[in-house]
Amino acid sequence: MKSNKWNLKPIWLMLIALPAWADNVQDLPNTTVSGKRLPISGSQLDSGSKATLDAATLQTTRAPSLGQTLERISGVHNSSFGANNGLPQIRSLTGSRVYISENGLGIADMAAMSGNMPTAVEPFLADKISVQKSSAAVLYGGNAVGGAVTVETGLIPNQLPEQPIGGKVEISGGYNTPHSELFRLDGTAGNVAWHIDGANSQISGYKIPSYNKMAACRDGTAIMGDHSLELSCQAFPQYEEFFNKAHFAYVDNRYLQKGKDFLDDWGLGLGDVYKEKNQTGLTTVCG
Repeated sequence: MKSNKWNLKPIWLMLIALPAWADNVQDLPNTTVSGKRLPISGSQLDSGSKATLDAATLQTTRAPSLGQTLERISGVHNSSFGANNGLPQIRSLTGSRVYISENGLGIADMAAMSGNMPTAVEPFLADKISVQKSSAAVLYGGNAVGGAVTVETGLIPNQLPEQPIGGKVEISGGYNTPHSELFRLDGTAGNVAWHIDGANSQISGYKIPSYNKMAACRDGTAIMGDHSLELSCQAFPQYEEFFNKAHFAYVDNRYLQKGKDFLDDWGLGLGDVYKEKNQTGLTTVCG
């Protein structure tokens, strides 16, 4: 039978050595390190290239669309599909890469992603427009990798106006521009601030110096039968069949008696009852 023997000498050596380790511990004096903490605020996150248009500047730079209003800023262009709508394009980025907000709320409809329709932001109502021309993703999220445009309109007042009532009115129009009527009123009723605004803008059509398509597109005989020209001109002729009864000298007598009912009963067309040659018992002279 095999027996296990334990060697206890190393354990006793460790127990004897522990008091020796404790005797070597020394108490060190306390060291105090002090310094000034740098102030950290949200303004440090908004430290990139930035341009701001205040109310006085907007009086001279305001345009029908947000893109046109900001296109005079360095690095900003107007991305649009027409003369009176457009989005700001910051250093070649626009649409879902440029964040647009009004009074702190993001504009997330389709108009904020494509320049073929006007945005809900009305430059006439803006008190201040700020353009962040570098990435603002830390502040506004992934939609601001190309920059951000913040518009302050005061639709919801955050303080009492200085005057009991005030506002502005604008009536504008011109060549190839909308006819617009806009107004804005701000005031107080005791300790309550109120705001009201309205806008009406419309345009009947655009005028261009000449025809918008080449001469071949205005030639109906040239387009008919030429499928490639139809596609290029975006003109698709509609063909309508016309039966000239005066061309025929004879008509079926039963059609004269029953009319359309005769055609429906027998499944016939006008070409079946009108004839150029006389057929005994079936046709009669037309005139």
